[in-house]
Amino acid sequence: VLGKSRILLAPLRYGAGIKGKIVDAWKYGCPVVTTPVGSEGMECDDKSWGGLIADDTNAFVQNAVDLYKNRKMWLESQANAR
Repeated sequence: VLGKSRILLAPLRYGAGIKGKIVDAWKYGCPVVTTPVGSEGMECDDKSWGGLIADDTNAFVQNAVDLYKNRKMWLESQANAR
């Protein structure tokens, strides 16, 4: 499924450590839109994150739409995801 997906949406509100679903998506070169909780425990800065991180619902939705529609942004995120 992830190999055929354009993006992974991970609106995580709680959890700790490395998030398996995000790592799995990255294995397939699938960019991720998540929350700050979803990015916790990952050794990435904003420039090398394989996707986008949003603090609130509106930003999350906008990030998902932007990443899906903007080919350049998607390709950069995909490259960082690998």
